[in-house]
Amino acid sequence: MGRIRLEWDIETQKIEKSDSEDPQTKWARRRNLLRLFLLIAIILGIAVGGILFVQNRLDEVDRELDQLLRDTVQAEVAAIRIGDFDTFINLQRSATDEWLNTQQLIYQNYEQLKVNNDVKLTGNVLATEIEGQRGRAIVEEIIDGVPYAHVWFYWRYTDGWRHVPPDLTFWGEDKVIESENIQIRYRTVDELFAEQINDAVPNWLIRGCEILQCPQTPQLTIEIVPDTPEPIIWVDELNWLIRLQSPYVTGARADSPFDIQRQILFANTIAERLMNQQTNYMAVNSPHDVVHLQQAVVGYLVEQFIQIDTNSLLMESIVTQYGEDKISQLVSLFAPTADMTIIQQVVPAPLGQANLDWRDFITWRLSLENNLITSRSEAEWLNLYDTSDETVRIEAYNRYTNGILMEQPIAIDQQVQTSASGLPQLRFTIRVGTENTFRDDIVLFNLINNIWKRAS
Repeated sequence: MGRIRLEWDIETQKIEKSDSEDPQTKWARRRNLLRLFLLIAIILGIAVGGILFVQNRLDEVDRELDQLLRDTVQAEVAAIRIGDFDTFINLQRSATDEWLNTQQLIYQNYEQLKVNNDVKLTGNVLATEIEGQRGRAIVEEIIDGVPYAHVWFYWRYTDGWRHVPPDLTFWGEDKVIESENIQIRYRTVDELFAEQINDAVPNWLIRGCEILQCPQTPQLTIEIVPDTPEPIIWVDELNWLIRLQSPYVTGARADSPFDIQRQILFANTIAERLMNQQTNYMAVNSPHDVVHLQQAVVGYLVEQFIQIDTNSLLMESIVTQYGEDKISQLVSLFAPTADMTIIQQVVPAPLGQANLDWRDFITWRLSLENNLITSRSEAEWLNLYDTSDETVRIEAYNRYTNGILMEQPIAIDQQVQTSASGLPQLRFTIRVGTENTFRDDIVLFNLINNIWKRAS
């Protein structure tokens, strides 16, 4: 017990000693700590302020460089607009004369364009990017009410920004869009183009597979690059890897770089690939009817993808009368030498009474006949005819012997009737010639063993 009291006394003495410390000494110590903290805060404040000042100055310099770039672009556009060639050409710069010669031709093209079209060279800069000495500007122009965008490249010399040859390595940072059934790899310049592709193409794949009854919807990878020579090319067709040329290489619509021409080209490519997937890349042989039937299915797919008229009248009428599932059934019957009799295998009504629109098919047949006459393929040519009528056979051979061709024939109307011998017959109005100079002829086709044969 005595030992415990002794330890307690010792601790008490320590506490009393601590509590008895001189207040001035304690305040001095605290004041020194406050001064230290204040000094650290001042130093940090100065450092942060210095960083912000430098950053602000750098941002100011960037803004000045950007404004100078925009001013240069606008001066160049103004020179084109008012026809000031000297100013325009002085804003060009290159180590060789090739660029200057190219720009001179472009200037001349603009001069001609201004004569024949409603051209508004607004000088509106849609976007800029500066990296060191390099500058890039996307420049708007409006032709016949349609806005277009061009990518111009610049280099900052001692005397200012100058328009230089395209630098395809300066196309922006790499980006990726991923969504259902599609991955798009692109760079900054092509952002709007990639977004518009992403809005459309996944639906094409889904819709195409609905029509053709694919076992599964494919996974498509798209690369958009500026440095490919072709607008579209398969890199790995079996694995659905495709490469597109950036539309800004030659100039694109500012509001819709994925314009209707590019949509048609891309939609045809996807439709043909889906067809190849379903037929295992089967090659069809001319002059058999399956050549047209395959083209017609592709055309129908494209029509469904982008909602334009592709003149796939036969396929449209099959779908309208008997249902869209008939398309996949028809494709399953494709063979290298198949003829139009396979249509009867998927259509329940007799072909002569099936209420189908044969105009695109007959247009193709008449063009095929021209080709066979030109190539002197007599057996294949004669197979297109109903030769049971001697008069028809003589007239046909007269055309064949003398090389008489129908110029750009287009079937514009059809009527169902019965031939003198009781066969189902189609009476076609055929427009021959050009848009400005044409005539309308009447051509008859008889249904022989479920094949339309020319009978006039």
